[in-house]
Amino acid sequence: SSINTEEAFYLYTNGPDLTSIMPCKYGKPQGTLFKYITQEGLQCEQIRQLLMRNSEIDTSCII
Repeated sequence: SSINTEEAFYLYTNGPDLTSIMPCKYGKPQGTLFKYITQEGLQCEQIRQLLMRNSEIDTSCII
């Protein structure tokens, strides 16, 4: 089966990181929310302003 580009991007960004796949080699997961989004990143003022300015971004899944 094939997937479209939106599905591929979703899987790439929300997929597991190496720590959750191979914890013995890369260590325990650091508590990330997604592969590239951490709690510390969401607390950053610049990121918060970016999300608040762009009303087209769906932030419901990260709030």
